[in-house]
Amino acid sequence: MRNGIIRGTMFDDITVLLVETGMGKVNGAHGATKVLLTAKDSPPDMIINLGIGGAYPQMGLDKGDVAISSKEVYGDEGVFTSEGDFLGVEEIGIPLCEKDGRPYYNEFLMDSKLTEKALYIISNNAPPGIKVKRGVFVTVSTCTGANARAVELRDRYNGLCENMEGAAIAHICAMYGIPMIEVRGISNIVRDRDKKDCNINLAAKNCQEVVITLLENLKP
Repeated sequence: MRNGIIRGTMFDDITVLLVETGMGKVNGAHGATKVLLTAKDSPPDMIINLGIGGAYPQMGLDKGDVAISSKEVYGDEGVFTSEGDFLGVEEIGIPLCEKDGRPYYNEFLMDSKLTEKALYIISNNAPPGIKVKRGVFVTVSTCTGANARAVELRDRYNGLCENMEGAAIAHICAMYGIPMIEVRGISNIVRDRDKKDCNINLAAKNCQEVVITLLENLKP
């Protein structure tokens, strides 16, 4: 199950197509597109993007906690100026895509009703000791491994956590008109890089558990 190979499974009355996309924006977008093209005669009701992410400092999350996205942001699509400022694609006047006459720039909102439902289900069924928080996810091409950069991205976008695929998947969902939920387990706090300070297995395990619970309780 890799690079867009799909399998089906059932949760009560819900059929799930499961894809492991691989790391990065292109892989994420490819996986989402493959799902939508494979199921083009019966489009999915939603896409649930799950994985791991790094929480920005002082945002109330720790390793093993769970984050739910309210909005996805492309964190590094734009221009850096000679003065050291960052201009997003809206500021330079180039939308990343358009749908039904609406331009999309760096930001893609999650479906608010689905996200609210997911937050309620996960918060009320999460294993003891796991905090659940909703906020802005920042998608980057280069993972942040420096305190100053972590604070910069957190403050620029009011970011809760960062990842490497989410905005690209949200981008595809917007183009195809498919609602999306994004859930990530926290593997580390984003700061000066220390591989020993990262627990990928715990983050993946907790994310998997809460998404299974979500599917068991998410009625069509």
